[in-house]
Amino acid sequence: DRVGGRVKTDTVDGFLLDQGFQIFLTSYPEAQRILDYKALDLQPFYPGALVRWNEGFHRVADPFRVPVDAVLTLLPTHPIGSIVDKILVGVLRLFSLTESLDKLYQRPDMSIEEKLTETGFSSAMIDRFFRPFLGGIFFD
Repeated sequence: DRVGGRVKTDTVDGFLLDQGFQIFLTSYPEAQRILDYKALDLQPFYPGALVRWNEGFHRVADPFRVPVDAVLTLLPTHPIGSIVDKILVGVLRLFSLTESLDKLYQRPDMSIEEKLTETGFSSAMIDRFFRPFLGGIFFD
């Protein structure tokens, strides 16, 4: 109903209603206490992304939650990252499940781009996937 950025807030009857990119974590204790999740019929998002590149959309999937779709990204016709990049995504995903937060917090601070480069991701993977994906999440 108006021109604006990716997120906006409307005031309705004294309540602030945010519109735009939202994530709802069902583990919020207050939400569990007051909401009827069954009646809301909440639906999960697909665990991946569609990346627009060269006038087409290309699926990138979480290799642990939708392994069949993740394997399809290994085809040589899939332009989002190299095979090495895709293996690195799986390695990082596995690491995120096994590494403790305490160990993570003990690591030196660095930017996401520095970490991705240090890990070995190609500049194409960073530019075609990580930069737009994380930019959408962090509004950067």
